[in-house]
Amino acid sequence: MKTLFSLTSWGNSGVPWILQCLSLNPRIKAWSCLTDPSYSPLGCALDAIDYLEGIGRFGWPQAPVCGDVHGIGIHEFPRLRQAFGDTFRGAHLVAHPIQRIAGSFHFSHAAGRDWKHADFLRNWALDWDDPRAVTAREVLGEDGDHIAPHYMMNVNTIVLMADPKDNQEYPLFSLEALMAGDEEWDRLINHFSAGEIPTFEGLWRPLKGQYVGIAHQPFTMSPKEAWEGLPIYARDSIAAAMTDESRQAFEGLGYDLSFVI
Repeated sequence: MKTLFSLTSWGNSGVPWILQCLSLNPRIKAWSCLTDPSYSPLGCALDAIDYLEGIGRFGWPQAPVCGDVHGIGIHEFPRLRQAFGDTFRGAHLVAHPIQRIAGSFHFSHAAGRDWKHADFLRNWALDWDDPRAVTAREVLGEDGDHIAPHYMMNVNTIVLMADPKDNQEYPLFSLEALMAGDEEWDRLINHFSAGEIPTFEGLWRPLKGQYVGIAHQPFTMSPKEAWEGLPIYARDSIAAAMTDESRQAFEGLGYDLSFVI
């Protein structure tokens, strides 16, 4: 059976490393984010269905299991299921939010981003008197660095989209578990291949510890160490932006946030 997979990601959660590991199996072909015109060689945005159709046409002659990591949103899964039926295999890559935000924070600064309050309002289409804008302004002022609350807003939204109750059809996979051992890899590959490849045979092991890029470095330390490595103003703004609902959702996934105060 040939399959098409989509592994959604919270971004800056080890995507390049996951791709490199998947590429070690000759029966799997994976790409990332070619729906985005800034990444696509076509220089234009691609519809999710057209994208996976193209991946199948190009990849299936070489490998029976083909797909994308991080380039397709969760909201597209119902359309993809309708278009491809059981050939489509959707899943979510989850990770501890503080390491994810720390990676995004460090990556954004390395890329030269300089987001002030006006940028924060524009990025999230917020009115001046929106409670989330007021909170960010109270912590950071108008001219403070708003990168941290931007990513906390993003994480607040994403965690609520990946419902653990849907984990039979679209299961959750933990980056931390993938970094640690074979069991999560076997479960991932078995899902992507619809049972045709029941084990990854430890092929990822040569890349264990070889994490790719500044955004992945916080995952080499504990969540609390990543938290303590952030500037105080970033920690204050993240704690203020984290909603009770998202905190409960993360804790429901087993992520400790007791130190985020």
